[in-house]
Amino acid sequence: MSARFPAPRSSPDPLRLIRDSSAPQALFLSLAILTVPFALLGFTRGIDGDEGYYLLAAKLVGETQTLYSDFLYTQMPLLPYAYSLWLTVVGISWLSARAFSIALAIALGVLLFYSLLKARHSPNLALLGVVLYSSSSLALGWFTVVKTYALSTFFLLSAYVVLYHVPRLSPRYSWLLSGFLFGCAVNTRLFLAAVLPAFLASLYARTGNASTVRFVLSFGWYIGGIVIALLPDLYFLFKSPSSFLFGNLDYHFMRSDMTLREALWQKVEVAVSVVGINTTTDGVGVFFQFKVLLLFNVLYFRQKWRRERLDTAFYVAAIICCINFAPTPTYGQYFSVAVPFLIISAVSWLHDGCIGAGRRTPREIAHSTWIVPWLLIGVYLVLAPISIYRITLSGLDVPGLHGKLDMVTWRISTVRAVSRKIDELAREDAYVVSWWPGYLVETSAKILPGLENNFGRIIAGKLDIDRRRQYGVLTHAELMRRMEQGAYPAVLGRNENPDTVAIRIALQTMGYEMGAQVGGTEIYVKRQPPQ
Repeated sequence: MSARFPAPRSSPDPLRLIRDSSAPQALFLSLAILTVPFALLGFTRGIDGDEGYYLLAAKLVGETQTLYSDFLYTQMPLLPYAYSLWLTVVGISWLSARAFSIALAIALGVLLFYSLLKARHSPNLALLGVVLYSSSSLALGWFTVVKTYALSTFFLLSAYVVLYHVPRLSPRYSWLLSGFLFGCAVNTRLFLAAVLPAFLASLYARTGNASTVRFVLSFGWYIGGIVIALLPDLYFLFKSPSSFLFGNLDYHFMRSDMTLREALWQKVEVAVSVVGINTTTDGVGVFFQFKVLLLFNVLYFRQKWRRERLDTAFYVAAIICCINFAPTPTYGQYFSVAVPFLIISAVSWLHDGCIGAGRRTPREIAHSTWIVPWLLIGVYLVLAPISIYRITLSGLDVPGLHGKLDMVTWRISTVRAVSRKIDELAREDAYVVSWWPGYLVETSAKILPGLENNFGRIIAGKLDIDRRRQYGVLTHAELMRRMEQGAYPAVLGRNENPDTVAIRIALQTMGYEMGAQVGGTEIYVKRQPPQ
């Protein structure tokens, strides 16, 4: 039965997760449900390695350095400037940066609540969507860190909500604003441009059948919004076109040394983890939950196909799941961006199915296959605290972490202690060598040019010397020569470089000695010659 026919009040309602409540009460409860887990994860989760270069990039652009031309940056430019603006107001620190990510994650949940409330006119359904979102291990693990996921998903979901659920805006302004927000998502992570056909197809379905002129008009306004969002990129493109294109395109083709066969096999392994029975990637709870959402979306497609127009959220999620396999290597964390859109379709399917269940007798409901989805949701919710424990305390199956020892090394408090020790051992504004840029976020010292992005050394050997200078990267040999000629404090962690032992020996040979050790991180200083 169509979703627009509500279940009779007297019928059993499996969706009654709480007592009947008004939308404001449900929203207040949703905010509490969102704030507690996301704040807990955001402030206690171990640091992900990529956060170091994202956060240092935000600090550097706040110091008037320019992405791409002054240092290597390997994504679209919006994220560093968004975080830099926030950090300029509240102060540069790991905790304040995480607070911004937490705020984005909570805002995503509010948008999800609003979208479901507008589409289904049910506070309980909107609350169910929030519960599924705030229990998702992918959302909890990856929307709380300083990476592209929270910001790009926020803009993408905002584009969807503005286009379909803000009736007070005139059509042309909703098209323009939605296009602008979509452009901001692309300006955070380039490959989200592949989602554009989902929005344009929906515009055509809504306007093209009635008037081709109206569709062309909506298309023009939408593309106009995207162009406005991407206009600032012209500055980087004109200032250093090759550096801009290298950071956003060429680097991503060079970053992996996998053969075609190895790359395809790695993608198959991730696909099996996402949709199959193998659950080793990113933890068992993560992809069981994701499989539940995928199953509900497949059933939603089966239910609606050929009878009703599918929600644009379904197409957005489907495209995201497909394009996640484009980068090499592919990582399970990429699928976090699809979670809010999968939840929209999943809740829609549950709603329509439960209306059918609501017209049956209690005995029929008890023997109905609709019991199975609610059992799956029960397991889905039970896995949430397990994932929180894994991400915050044990470190088991968390990418980049290898157990409780790494959880200590990569805690925010430990990294901040390393930064304080650097300030003690290095002169103010002195250059410091660090194989991971995150240690320099909360220091007055500066990272040695060429090390702002820890991925630069991965591709440095594939570039000639002129391109290395242009893109701001150093080979291992070039770095060792710089250190031998100068006297830079050197910060060496346990897991940031596969050649840690060899580097430690080389530093000792060049006259460096350990000045301090914090957790698993060693700080070396050059011995002064005897007077």
